[in-house]
Amino acid sequence: TPNRHSVILTGTAGDGKSHLCGKIWKLLGGSDEQWASDDVYHACGIVHDGEMYTVHVIRDLTALPATDAEGRYGDKTELLTAFCHCLCEPSSRNQYVIAANDGQLVETLQRLPSDSSVTRVRSIVESLLVDGRREEPDVPLTLFNLSRVPCVSLFDLALDALLDHECWAECYATSEEDGFFGERCPIRKNVELLKSPLVRGRLRSLF
Repeated sequence: TPNRHSVILTGTAGDGKSHLCGKIWKLLGGSDEQWASDDVYHACGIVHDGEMYTVHVIRDLTALPATDAEGRYGDKTELLTAFCHCLCEPSSRNQYVIAANDGQLVETLQRLPSDSSVTRVRSIVESLLVDGRREEPDVPLTLFNLSRVPCVSLFDLALDALLDHECWAECYATSEEDGFFGERCPIRKNVELLKSPLVRGRLRSLF
């Protein structure tokens, strides 16, 4: 992006951090084959306003190998120290997307050898997590804590995605009176119940 924002996706297990990393990787032009591999670390070059940037994607900080068999980074400490440095260097041509459980994120930063950049980034990340904020002024980093998204909001998003799927229209168009997706079909009944404000309201109340 023009302001070189790196991104940290944090939260607890199952919040969808790795899934979102995959979406970002594809938007960057990364291949499905690369993402389908067992690699935790991925990198690609992007061009913005005629300038080349390198985007580093770490899909699971906990599973990041200490060293890279392909030699793309020296070791884990070196890679994460470089991440801290890039946030403190306005001229850096590197951006990072890192998915990490919140506890592991803080612990990993605490284990890095301290220098001015590491100390500053460590303090910023801890402050963002404690205060529930996403950004610190003048720091090219956005932290999304997925555990702070209300579950009822996730329910609404999931239900809308399910009910708005284009294939339901095809099911209605090819329904059979006493067969597939007919009026007595239990799947059709459940779909229509989920669309009713009463049932949806009761499910939201449970969440």
